Amino acid sequence: MAAAMIAPLFLAFGLATAPPCLPPAKAVPTDASLRDVLERERLALALAESLSYLESPRGGRDYANAPEPFTRDRVRRTLKRLQGLLRSCEDLANLNKQLISEFEWIPLAGQDNRGTVALTGYFTPVYEASKTRSEACPWPLYARPKDLDRWPLPHPTRAELEGVNGLMASRGKLKGLELFWLKNRWDAYMIQVQGSAQLRLADGSTVAVGFHGATQYPYTPIAFEMSRDQKIQEQCLREGKLSLRDHFQLHPEDMDTYLQRNNRFVFFKEIPGPPRGSLGVPVTPTRSVAIDRSLFPMGLPILLTGLPSEDPNRLVLAQDTGSAIQGPGRLDLYCGIGPEAGNQAGRLVHTPVQAYLMLLKEGPEEEKRP
Repeated sequence: MAAAMIAPLFLAFGLATAPPCLPPAKAVPTDASLRDVLERERLALALAESLSYLESPRGGRDYANAPEPFTRDRVRRTLKRLQGLLRSCEDLANLNKQLISEFEWIPLAGQDNRGTVALTGYFTPVYEASKTRSEACPWPLYARPKDLDRWPLPHPTRAELEGVNGLMASRGKLKGLELFWLKNRWDAYMIQVQGSAQLRLADGSTVAVGFHGATQYPYTPIAFEMSRDQKIQEQCLREGKLSLRDHFQLHPEDMDTYLQRNNRFVFFKEIPGPPRGSLGVPVTPTRSVAIDRSLFPMGLPILLTGLPSEDPNRLVLAQDTGSAIQGPGRLDLYCGIGPEAGNQAGRLVHTPVQAYLMLLKEGPEEEKRP
């Protein structure tokens, strides 16, 4: 049965071959890291959101033709069993024992076909903004062009859309598409990188903006570009000794050079309620991850191991996607809203971890479960 788990075609998810997983794990992590009440509550919220997706019309369409083992019914039973264990197992040792014994563990192949997965972090920033342009707020976010789907390829570069200095868009394709205006150029750029933001307006109200399309270029991390040019040291970013914001405050002229190296240009729309992932459900801080949905089914629980923290293992849910999250060796952990979450996300710079897809075991033992 274990070997059959990685063989089927995942047609419901547009897959032509089996997901890139290693052979079934002979040993699983000895600790699931459900250590404190706050994190357990967050996990319960994330489980509920995955179930909401699975039971929605969208989930039904996504899983309509999914073969074994990742059928909609089995993923749903997996999530419900995790919910039950969280409610019934107060003792951490007993909870861990149940998790290890009741679930199938399927390790991702990773970047090196040995299970090494690069984990990054993302967050929802909060920025001061205006509905109108002013001298204090000259940097715009843009709505999706109505004719974006008809733009000829290759799409215009970032420099062609907004100018090298970031202020020339009113002369081209983006004229009249300004949604909001930001005080800082770096903030406007980072909202494009993150794909969403909370904006605080002058009257004290807040609005949320979310991803609404992008030009067809791959995402280029400018931190790598700057590290290659010896402008910064990547290790300093990892250790929190330096931020790109700090660098650009000291050297604003570098933005003209490096922002243009990321040609992927993102468009936005206002969105109601809390930050949501690509499934249309709210993302939960430290419990939602973005994956490559062309390779793996959505809503599924995943165990991360080897995190650089006191609790190195963490149960998360596949609830989002991202333009930079491609292949079996990339995951992106949602860290929350605001500066503290941003600091946490900034410390996850392609951090090497291991990742296991989780599925409830099937067989006679299933009938004995409460």
